[in-house]
Amino acid sequence: MGIGFGSKYLGMNPIFCQLNFVPKYKRYQKINRAAAEVAKKGHIPVVGINAALPIVRTGMFDDESKEIMRISLALAEKCDAILCLGKSKGVDMERKVFLMRDLQIFEDINDIPYVN
Repeated sequence: MGIGFGSKYLGMNPIFCQLNFVPKYKRYQKINRAAAEVAKKGHIPVVGINAALPIVRTGMFDDESKEIMRISLALAEKCDAILCLGKSKGVDMERKVFLMRDLQIFEDINDIPYVN
């Protein structure tokens, strides 16, 4: 099953935001570690921020947060379930995609089953 990730990232261009880089980078690492754990369980992790960051870092968007959310929500539409890692406005928007489609919403990675 394809499992999307809802997680608070807060802000873009972490390379250029030295003051807030560490907290953002730690959240980014948390998302990717969780994705690796999901992959080890046999699922396909789909991480919206990983798809969106290289695109918005081109500098071609006035509202990078809006573009990241647009890409993340489009990817969420293709997933079978979501793992929500924390709470934020963006996570709530992603969660709504899965609620409307009556799909699984995981709050804890340990609740995601292994693929047989």
